[in-house]
Amino acid sequence: MNRAVAIYKEERQMRIQDIIRNQTVVSVDELAALFDVSHVTIRRDLNEMEMKGMVERTHGGAISNYRPQKSLEPDLLARVNVRTDEKQLLSRFTAGQIQQGEVIYLSAGSTMYFLAQELASHLELTVVTNSLIIAAELGKSPGIRVIVLGGILRKDEMALSYIFSHETIKNIHFDKTIIGCRGIHPLYGVTNDNDPSIIGCDSVVLEATKKAIVVADHTKIGFKAKRVLVPIDYVDTLITTSLAPRVVLDAFRDQGVNVITVEV
Repeated sequence: MNRAVAIYKEERQMRIQDIIRNQTVVSVDELAALFDVSHVTIRRDLNEMEMKGMVERTHGGAISNYRPQKSLEPDLLARVNVRTDEKQLLSRFTAGQIQQGEVIYLSAGSTMYFLAQELASHLELTVVTNSLIIAAELGKSPGIRVIVLGGILRKDEMALSYIFSHETIKNIHFDKTIIGCRGIHPLYGVTNDNDPSIIGCDSVVLEATKKAIVVADHTKIGFKAKRVLVPIDYVDTLITTSLAPRVVLDAFRDQGVNVITVEV
């Protein structure tokens, strides 16, 4: 199906990447017809995308270079040991953006666990979370008041479902809502692989605040996971590292997201 409406090169390349991930292989002829551009333009796109590590070029087209090991994320305790240095770097930076006396929400997840460790030195802070691991970490600090949102325990994440959380959340004013994710995409928004009852807690908070700070290592940037948490217009700020692909970060900026990159 032809499209007469021109789109930016960056958006076109991201859509090409999505198409290739879904179809595995695609030809220059197909893409030129789909986007209503010349074969030269598509070849240029694919060459640039290969240089950025987005696809693998083939004769007459391209194939996906995405090789998932599992459809779902590993359990939390396993993820804590993956990309530890990058997550700790992001956590130190994010902790520096939080002011004494604020009320913040922290979602479950490995990056949020490292952020909780960094926050332990704060003298006065209220942290709301559904993660028992984060609550236990922050419970070591005498200056931090911890509010745990109740529900049914999911042992793989050591987090509570949102079943008893709605009324509690409605009565809290959050200064900052900070979440981790499995993927964040300019078109599909913030996504996760977790059970809906776990990410549902984040959704309820975000529905109330509509202003999220997403902290994500570079592998999450431009990736779409199994379940959509919230659309991209719920994201106020994205904090990632300089390893993230610049073309995708620029697409977030085009969507009005404040993108902060921490040098690695």
